[in-house]
Amino acid sequence: MVKVIHNKYYVYEHSRIKRDGKWVTKMGKLIGSIDPLIGFIPNDSMRKDEITSVDFGEYYLAYSLSKNVLDDLISVFNIKDAYTIYFLSLIHFINGFTYLKDIDSLYRMSYLSIKYNETLSFKEKSVSSLYDSLGRRQNKVNEFEDYLISKSSKELAIDGHCIKSASNDNDLTEKGNKANQFKDDQLNVLMAYDINTSKPVLSRVYSGGTLDKISIKDLIERKNLHSLLFIVDKGFYSKENMSLFSSNDNHYIVPLWANHKLYKKITTGSSMDKLFVFERSKKRSTVEYHEEVFEDKKVIYYRDLSQNALECTDYLSKVEDGKYTMEEYLEKKDSFGTIVLESNLDKSAEEIYKLYKKRWMIETFYDYYKNRLDVNTLHLSDYYKTQGLSFIMLIASLIYSEVNKSIKEKKIKDSIETILLDARFLKLHKSNNKWNVENINQKHLEIFNMFNLNVYEEALSLIKN
Repeated sequence: MVKVIHNKYYVYEHSRIKRDGKWVTKMGKLIGSIDPLIGFIPNDSMRKDEITSVDFGEYYLAYSLSKNVLDDLISVFNIKDAYTIYFLSLIHFINGFTYLKDIDSLYRMSYLSIKYNETLSFKEKSVSSLYDSLGRRQNKVNEFEDYLISKSSKELAIDGHCIKSASNDNDLTEKGNKANQFKDDQLNVLMAYDINTSKPVLSRVYSGGTLDKISIKDLIERKNLHSLLFIVDKGFYSKENMSLFSSNDNHYIVPLWANHKLYKKITTGSSMDKLFVFERSKKRSTVEYHEEVFEDKKVIYYRDLSQNALECTDYLSKVEDGKYTMEEYLEKKDSFGTIVLESNLDKSAEEIYKLYKKRWMIETFYDYYKNRLDVNTLHLSDYYKTQGLSFIMLIASLIYSEVNKSIKEKKIKDSIETILLDARFLKLHKSNNKWNVENINQKHLEIFNMFNLNVYEEALSLIKN
């Protein structure tokens, strides 16, 4: 039977049946259409056939090196939810930030869909619902973050990250401190990060116009945090926050603004009276310092002599170019390479400095978060889904940390990006009901050998019984 709908010809099955003693026509399912130029087009397009070739190498490698993240999720979440959250995060880790509409296709075209067959769903509606649930029903999210903190070194750096938002309907989007740079609204992501294990442990999104010192107060008060060391930037400084960082046996290290009264007090007329040698990445420098105690808080004025010399040389070159004057140089030279830290920690000035310097690792993490995950523009328009997505990005970042740790343990010099790119050459192809590894050479195989992974055994394990 052919029906014309909006000037298009659709073909249906039909049959004759007897109803009330009369023969009538019964319409069946749609089986195709008619194009006047090429004729009948059946619905059984090859695009609906079983997928027989899938992406393998990068998924197998990342999955194998980060399965403990999945185990951690299983310890808190329902097992199906744990697998869904993990694989969704794995897709973001491998492909960078991925839009809702593309996730299902990437999953179905990957080795993950073969290994777990029809167990999980990544349809756009299902993923959207998961984001919403993670944002609205946060008991399990909070429990998982508490679990991460309990496993951490208890020494956490906290920082904020601005994300451009292209949505006009999201309750979190506002003009913020990057308004001139973004030329658009923004969201702020606040994350806590273990300075010793390079693992994120907390994540939450705040409105673009909210000051860091307000956001961090909310983040800390949401959790029952105790016996932790917080290493934060000067943007988080306030009397209320320092009191918060000191409660429940917590401690903090924070740099002071140049206009802070304690900064002015310790840097005016004070002479550096002690020094130590600081070493990082096989580079050594001498750091001199002066320490005082104000209201049970240590305030320490540091000067890195190597950094001071570099900045002096740079400034003098600009004096020669006429950009600055010698008077300006003489006024500023003693402040080059300096920092003033406040802390309630009962440790030496050298130990406090070294702990603070570990915070530089968070910049490496944010470089990954910004450039590799590519979350600089979010198009989600819903508050709760945005919060849910921030949790997925937290898990993707945990996967990154685990993979990076494995690479370092094997003393491999190549970056994660290079290794994943080489691993991506490996594909799986189904023939005679068996999955075979294809597009492989010795260079690609060596990547997996370094991690004691056998790609051929894994392919054999995918054979259906």
